[in-house]
Amino acid sequence: MPEKSEMPAVLTDDLRRTEMQAYHSRHTASLSLNMPVTQPDASHRGFLDLPGELRNKIYTYLFQSTTFKITAASSQRAPACIAQSANNLSLLRTCRKIHTEARDFPYALGTFSISYIDDLDLLLSRFTKEQQKAITSLQVVPGTLPCAWYWGAWHGHVLIMRCPRWWDPWLVRLPELPSLKQIHVQVAFDPAQRSNTVPRPVHRRSPHSTQSDLQFTHVEAAMEEVKRVFRQLHHGANVTCVEVLIAGV
Repeated sequence: MPEKSEMPAVLTDDLRRTEMQAYHSRHTASLSLNMPVTQPDASHRGFLDLPGELRNKIYTYLFQSTTFKITAASSQRAPACIAQSANNLSLLRTCRKIHTEARDFPYALGTFSISYIDDLDLLLSRFTKEQQKAITSLQVVPGTLPCAWYWGAWHGHVLIMRCPRWWDPWLVRLPELPSLKQIHVQVAFDPAQRSNTVPRPVHRRSPHSTQSDLQFTHVEAAMEEVKRVFRQLHHGANVTCVEVLIAGV
């Protein structure tokens, strides 16, 4: 039985081209440049059509639980940490009107998390005065601090903790945030250095401070001291909440 002859490639391409032209002719025959333009549905309401009070409630819901991690760009300590809620800032790039309405909400409702004094310097140098005035909540996470526990007979066998005055540089810069209401401090001590006896209480200089290290007989005393120094900000006029969490001891 003779085999079926194949169609030449050139003829096959011509037939395919002809079929495509016929297809487009059938589907574009009814189109005309004089056709009326379809108007948008007037019954459809967008976000900006909502009342301003309702839009403000949406902005509040979006930014009130947001935490922004501030890290110096030149820092090599750790990779940048971006929380999931950081995507909320994309709303500000939707249009100019939304940016104008909502640009202060992240500063007034969000919490800025800072670990090092260099990061605080970055915040104060990059943010405008209006943005600094809008910040109300700050989270201070100074990282793991060196400390030492001692047993001493001259102490009456009382456990003594010695830690640096790491907060002194912070107390100098934080008053530059005049609207600050809440400070959340998370401190972790590293009790790696231990000694059974100490002949005298030694007040050594700390790289974190220009003053001597402090000594506490228990963790609660250290926590209360941290609360006390941060409550002194602005003479207690603005800061109404100071929360301290001490771990690692």
